[in-house]
Amino acid sequence: MKKLSFYVTALVAGVLASCSNVEDVQTSQNEMEDFVAVVAEGGTRTTLEGNAVKWDNEDALAIFRKTGKGINTKYTLKSLTEDGKSATFKYAGEYSPKDYTPSLTLTQNYAVYPYSENITMTDAGIVNVTIPAEQTYVAGTFDPAAAFMFAADTDTDLGFMNAQALLKIALTKMPGDDNYSITSIKLSANEPLNGDATIQMDNNEPKVEISGSGKDLTLNCTNGVAVNSLDASNPAVFYLVVTPGTYTGLKLTLTGKNNYSKELTLPASYTIARNSIVTIEHTCGSDDFTGTIPGLDSTGTNVNP
Repeated sequence: MKKLSFYVTALVAGVLASCSNVEDVQTSQNEMEDFVAVVAEGGTRTTLEGNAVKWDNEDALAIFRKTGKGINTKYTLKSLTEDGKSATFKYAGEYSPKDYTPSLTLTQNYAVYPYSENITMTDAGIVNVTIPAEQTYVAGTFDPAAAFMFAADTDTDLGFMNAQALLKIALTKMPGDDNYSITSIKLSANEPLNGDATIQMDNNEPKVEISGSGKDLTLNCTNGVAVNSLDASNPAVFYLVVTPGTYTGLKLTLTGKNNYSKELTLPASYTIARNSIVTIEHTCGSDDFTGTIPGLDSTGTNVNP
């Protein structure tokens, strides 16, 4: 998400102010401090290994330093603890001076995972992000590019909190059926699920608000993922990152090879909580599907037999 440039006389003043602040960052880059990042709660970042939380060597952060006047500064992983639960991040020598607020004075350091040069800060503690409409299937976990964490602290110790939730789809097959090969899973609703959004701390928890209008999320499974188990304890598992909120008209569409298609409806209204994993269990080839959504005995019916 990129902001429009200023015009006419405002352009000259903006460029001068921008150059001054960018120069400040350049001259002090050798003194840029490291940040230590931990996940402040159990759950889902950045890779799933059972219920453990582990940082990955490829992880990078967008950090808005309280002395950085609103500049998005890239930090990359420097070192990991042995258990992978804590990581030190170093300044990567990159920042995005094209979109920032030169007069912004921050009282805390703000950090967003995963990094994108297009993440911007519009006001103290409020950042702009884009929630992608398509996510990529990753075996055993979720697409890290779609899953946001947020942290705010006065010092360089950052306690990250999950800004979103996970929808876990566990698939098995009917006895006697051939294997199913799932190529995509789409979640749709009456409310927005993707597009421009903001993240800010609200009562010490990250809060995401979507201003975009995209009302679906698609998990792209590329060449297909086989559903070859009859055993519900050993299903094929897929994860979709979902923004917390109350949704109506929720529908799950499974698409596979050989013209396989199943459209499953969820209850009329359901609230997905932040930092939760909501599980849907379905047996391919059956008309109904069951799940472990809290408080519900039956999670819906197949509307496309």
